[in-house]
Parts: sequence; C-alpha cells; structure tokens
Amino acid sequence: MNGIDTTHLLSVLEHTARLLKDMGSPAREASAVAAHAAIRAELGDALQAGDSPALAAAVVKAVRVLMAQLKMLRMDAANFRLKMLAQTLKDGAGIRYRLLQHPSCRSTHEAVAMLMHMSDCLALSA
Repeated sequence: MNGIDTTHLLSVLEHTARLLKDMGSPAREASAVAAHAAIRAELGDALQAGDSPALAAAVVKAVRVLMAQLKMLRMDAANFRLKMLAQTLKDGAGIRYRLLQHPSCRSTHEAVAMLMHMSDCLALSA
C-alpha cells in the first residue's frame, strides 16, 4: 500500500505493545490489553479498507497509546526507586553515608560522634 511496509510496522507495534504489557504494573495489565486490542482492530480495519489516511491515523493513535503507556511505565519505575530510597533512608543508611562523606569524618567512629553531637544539639534546641 503506497510503499509502506505494513507487515514490519505492525510487527514493531505488536512487539512494543507486548514489552510494555509485560514490564508494566500488573494493576494496569487489563487496560493495556484492552488498548492493544482496540489498536489492533483499528489497524486491521484500515488495512482491510486499503485506506491510507485511515491507516496513518490508526498508526499515529497506536504510537500515542504506546507512548502514554511508556510514560506510565517510567512513572512506575521512578516510584519503585523512590520507595527503595525511602526504605534506605528510614534505616539510617543515608545519614551514615552522608556523614562518612563529610570532610571532617575519617572513620565510622567520628561519624557516630558527629551524629551524637548533632542529636544533642537538636535536643537542646527543642
């Protein structure tokens, strides 16, 4: 159809959709499957009709849906990283790391002493 390799285009879209579904949140899997089915149906209808403008519109819509799902996947990954970071900070590892990076601390013992001094200062000010 007008020099467009639709077979290759469809296989790339299908592969991308499958990857996004597999890597995405299980809570969003049902909506991802429904969106991919709708995209597939719209692309199939446009191919059957042999209508180039309809095919172009369906491809654009498919890419937009996939990009929206990619954005959600990136947000899920960022939220996971933040959750892991929060757990690390909650355990106090972040404070220990920061104190050990301080130029005046050459050992863990000095870092603990500095931390104790800081907590005493905070207790006095409260």
